[in-house]
Parts: sequence; C-alpha cells; structure tokens
Amino acid sequence: MTTPFIVLSDQDAPMADWEGGLIRDVRAAYPHLTFADAGTRDQWDFHLTLPAEERDAFRATMNTAGFYGNLPVTPGAQKAFRKLHDRGINHFVCTTPSADNPSCASDKLVWNAANFGDKVAANTILTFDKTVVRGDILLDDKPEITGSMIPEWEQVVFDQPYNRNTPGRRMTSWDQLFDIIAGHVASGRDYSTDPFTVLFDMDGVIFDWEGGIVRRARINHPNVKIADAGTRDEWDFFPNTPADEAAALREAMAWPGLFRELDVFPGAVEVIRALVDAGVNVLFCSTPALYNESCASDKLWAIGEHFGKDMVKRVVLTQDKTLIKGDILFDDKPVIDGLLAPTWERIVYDQSYNKFVTGPRMFAWPEAFDLIDSVRSVIAA
Repeated sequence: MTTPFIVLSDQDAPMADWEGGLIRDVRAAYPHLTFADAGTRDQWDFHLTLPAEERDAFRATMNTAGFYGNLPVTPGAQKAFRKLHDRGINHFVCTTPSADNPSCASDKLVWNAANFGDKVAANTILTFDKTVVRGDILLDDKPEITGSMIPEWEQVVFDQPYNRNTPGRRMTSWDQLFDIIAGHVASGRDYSTDPFTVLFDMDGVIFDWEGGIVRRARINHPNVKIADAGTRDEWDFFPNTPADEAAALREAMAWPGLFRELDVFPGAVEVIRALVDAGVNVLFCSTPALYNESCASDKLWAIGEHFGKDMVKRVVLTQDKTLIKGDILFDDKPVIDGLLAPTWERIVYDQSYNKFVTGPRMFAWPEAFDLIDSVRSVIAA
C-alpha cells in the first residue's frame, strides 16, 4: 500500500504573522518604549538581547492570554491551504504551543478554525517535539529543529531574516509551495536509533474523563438523573441516553475548565514518573476536544499540575494518533484509525465500553511495566 504524502506546516510565521502581531501589541501596550519593526531581526530569540524593560515588555505581551488568538494571517497562506485541499494533498498544522501562555494551545486551534476552517483546526497537531510527527515535508521558520527522534520529514525553511544561515531548501513565498512539493526526495534515513517510546492517552487512561463529566453534569443539573460513570457499554454516550441527560452531559463536556477538574487514576503518576526515571521516552498523546474551547490549554495545565512542569513538554495533542511515532500506545478508545498505518502497538486500557476489543489489555496501572517489557522484548528480538 502506498503511504500518503503529507505536508506539515508550522503555524507561527508560516501561517500566523507572530512577529508582526507581537510588535503591534507591544507597541500598543508600551507606547513609551521603542521597538524595531517586524522583519528586521537577525536572531531567533531576539528579545533576549534587548534591554531589560523592553525584554520584559515582550515577554508580558507574548504570555498574555488571548495573544495567539488575535494574530494577523501571513499573506498567501490561506490561498495555499485552499489549493492543498482542492488538490487532495494531506496537510496538517504542526505547531508548538507556548508553555508560558495560559491560553496558547486552545487559542491556536480557535485561530485556525476562524482563519482556515474547521478542517484545518482538526488537522492541527500541538507538540513540543516535532520529530515525533510523521510526514514528508515540514514548512518551518525555526533555524534548528531538534527532538527525541530522527525526523521522517524534510524541513523546508520558511524564509525569515533570522534563518538565512539555515541550510536546505527554502520557501520565500507560499506561491512556491507546489514546486517545493514536486521537488521532494525521500530521505531514506535510518530510524533504528530512535528511542523506545511509550505513548499514553490522557482521557480515560490517566484522567477519569467519564467520572469528571458525570460529576460536572450533576453539579450543573442536580434534578436530572445522570447514570454513574463506568456503567455504559458504548463509546458514544448519546444514542440510548434520555434527552435531558444527554443535554446535561453535552453541556458538561463543553464546560470551560472541565479538563482541569478531572481526577487522576490511582497509580498513573507514580508509574509514568518511574518510566521516565528509567529512561523511557514517554509522551502524553491525547486528542483535544474541539467542542471545548479551553480543552487544549487545560490539558497542558493538568499535566503540569499533576506530573510537574517538566512533563508538559511531553504532551502531543492530535486528532490522528497514527501520525505520531512510538512503540506502544495505551488507549481506551475501542477503535483507533487514521491516515497511516501506526508504528505503535496498541494496549487497551480497560473500560466498560471497550470489553470487546481484542489484544493486550491493562486493568490497573502497576501492570504497565510488564506489558511494556513484553513489547520491548519482542522488538529487541
């Protein structure tokens, strides 16, 4: 079977005029300071070389909630994305959220939906490590992209003054995109040195998503009968749910801050911490709920709150988990499909609604070690 061709695009700079928006906002907030025009800097981390007052102004502006939801669109990007869609080329946004801006992750998804459409928002991957994402081309302005793995993609440098010394193919305008695609040559790289990587879903595996929804629905609607968590035998809540209960559950699922309220399953923190301490490349691989506008940012917050700030950069948020490289995926969803054949073996995290799913199964967190060792031994054989 032929592997689909995939174009990945960074968001800040190629799609959103991050620097232009930053200069605009910082000048508005600090009119007494002088800031150079956008497009004139020759350093990636330009603000680090500024005097303290100007540097602090930039940081405060970048980390203001809502900043990433109000950026201008880079000229030519929308037209290019429409052409990608019209020509049937698989394209995904691959962007790194700011760990310091409380709404950045969610704002990126909302901004994409508003400026490029719901399909592009759904095809957005939020990750701190782009080397774990599978694809053929990555359009990105960052001068040097590193991570835990050897990337499958070829970086095509989205031209900016601060990356002029970066080698490789370069795109100076979105008009060049299809020439760039036509000129791509598969790398033939050896990925055997990639670290052993375990992916953990978040909702229903680490966090008690169903329990949190039921609790929130009961708080909001104390007079509506809500079935207990753990009693449903279908993945989808709603086909056989009474109308008033379904309405309460839908409201709870979209509730701002819901994903900050979820309890952690016993043992999850201790097991994952032990795996990281043992040198396993652990990633949290979760699907953000597009119907809940704060979900993506709340997921980052929840990992930082329960696992520690150092673990936030292990989060990957994607609607298609087959695009993420790994050896094992622990997940409760009965059926996981996507664009590609996955590199990972799936281990089912036991829930009432996935009893029919075959394959290795985890009933409690302490079992994770033996399950991981069994897969690892097969890979090593």
